Parts: sequence; C-alpha cells; structure tokens
Amino acid sequence: MLVDRGGRVVWINERYEKFLPALGLSGPEAFVGRVVEEVVPNTLIRHVVETGKPILIDLLTNRAGTFVVSRIPLRDESGEAIGALGMRGPRAVVVTVAGCGHAPALNVPDQLQLVERFLNGR
Repeated sequence: MLVDRGGRVVWINERYEKFLPALGLSGPEAFVGRVVEEVVPNTLIRHVVETGKPILIDLLTNRAGTFVVSRIPLRDESGEAIGALGMRGPRAVVVTVAGCGHAPALNVPDQLQLVERFLNGR
C-alpha cells in the first residue's frame, strides 16, 4: 500500500485486494483515495509520513487479521517525507531488513527501486 503525505491511500497491489472484504470494502475503488485510518484501523503509516521515520517490524491487528508489517517513508529530492510504503508479511520483513540502516535516507531512485522489488516479489 502507498499513501501520500496527506494520509490518503494512492495504491494497493492485487494481494492486498483480497483482504478488502474482511475490512468491509467491496474493492479497490472503495479503498484507494480514502484516508488510510478510515479503511485500515490501527495503522501507524501516517505516523511514518509525519515523522519521516520507518517502522521496520510491527504487528497490525484489525478485522482482516494480525499481520507483521513494515512501513517506510518515501522522500522527495530534498529529503522531505511525501508518503509511505506499507508492506505486510514475510516479504515485508525481508525487504526492510535488507535495507535496515538505509530506509530513512534512501534517495528517490533507490526508493523507486525498493518499491519495484516489492511489487515484483523480489
């Protein structure tokens, strides 16, 4: 899931879509564009955007279940947090641990590469 600096969901992947019914949502069109706390109870992703600090390993519990999650800020060229990437499951742990010391300081091309690796399941 990606959120913008205002905490609005701007993108989810197909794997995330399968959890939407458990959250009481019919599909991506009912999810994308909404304020993240409205559709993902108990999330801390807005905190990551506001502080610019990642939460590398955490538990998120809501109606869809309990998940290991990671949240990483996305930054513009000046270093300002402009959004965040939230990941769940074993891949989240692997991706964030691999970039553990670097997540807060990734430049824009490196952030895009990290997002691309996540989207492609690597």
